[in-house]
Amino acid sequence: MRLLEILVMVAAAGAVFGYVCRLDMLHVLRHRLRVILLHIALTACAGAAGFAAYERAVGLQDIAGLGAAIAWLWVSLPTWRHGPPSYACKPDVIRRTGRSRIWGEL
Repeated sequence: MRLLEILVMVAAAGAVFGYVCRLDMLHVLRHRLRVILLHIALTACAGAAGFAAYERAVGLQDIAGLGAAIAWLWVSLPTWRHGPPSYACKPDVIRRTGRSRIWGEL
């Protein structure tokens, strides 16, 4: 195995672990479906890159997809520290809990 394939596999494993942890916090009845589908798609993208690295067939599309998956984890990390952020919640959940996407506690 080349060094690139090993790095892609390790990065993909870390990204898939991060997305599985986030998906564990999301629930279909309480959170927006597009947020759940985004995390499922990015999990699949990172997993596909890891599988391609295992098969020794890493391409530019695998590296780009893995980079996008890791970038979203990194950029959204501050808003996910204490669970799903308010932008991931459905509007009726925001009204019941009193959390606003923009203003925080109402």
